[in-house]
Amino acid sequence: MGDDDKRQFNIYLPDSLIRAVKIASVDARMSLSSYVEQALRQHLLIEAKAKRAGDEAAALYRREEQA
Repeated sequence: MGDDDKRQFNIYLPDSLIRAVKIASVDARMSLSSYVEQALRQHLLIEAKAKRAGDEAAALYRREEQA
C-alpha cells in the first residue's frame, strides 16, 4: 500500500474534542479526514524535529562532558 492509499481506522476521543475538530475542519473548508490527516502529519513533524533537537543537544552535552 502506497503513502497516498487511504484506509479507515477507528479511534475513541472525547465528545468535546470530536466536536471541536469537526468545527475546525468546516472553518478550514477541509474534509474531516483531510483536516485530521494534516493535523497528525504536522504533529509528527514537530515531534521528529524536537527529537532531533534533543538528540543534538544530548550529543553536544556528551562532547562537553568528555572535554
